[in-house]
Amino acid sequence: MAKLDGMTPEQIAEEALKDVDVIFTLPSIVDEAIDKLAKYDNRDVIQIRGDKYWENNKDILRAKAIQKLVTDKVKALNNYMDKKKQDQALEFFKQLRARGMSVEDAMKTSGLDQNT
Repeated sequence: MAKLDGMTPEQIAEEALKDVDVIFTLPSIVDEAIDKLAKYDNRDVIQIRGDKYWENNKDILRAKAIQKLVTDKVKALNNYMDKKKQDQALEFFKQLRARGMSVEDAMKTSGLDQNT
């Protein structure tokens, strides 16, 4: 096999792909939904600059829309988990108080004093 600067074409291709961001394909319905979300998020700019702006920056705007979706989903999940943890600590606190433990000790044991 021919070598280019001491590298085979496969090695060159492998090296070139190291610098490329993750590329994946989406079903057409998801692809259309991402376009719709990206256009909505950037509607003011697209309205001012026109559809040519959308066509020239489509990939960037779609990537930002996906990033926003993932970031928002993770934030919502973290908030849900924090609320769930707080609710469990409060329930444990109530159980400890029902068993006659003092308020201070129940708060320390349940972990409520750490979150306030």
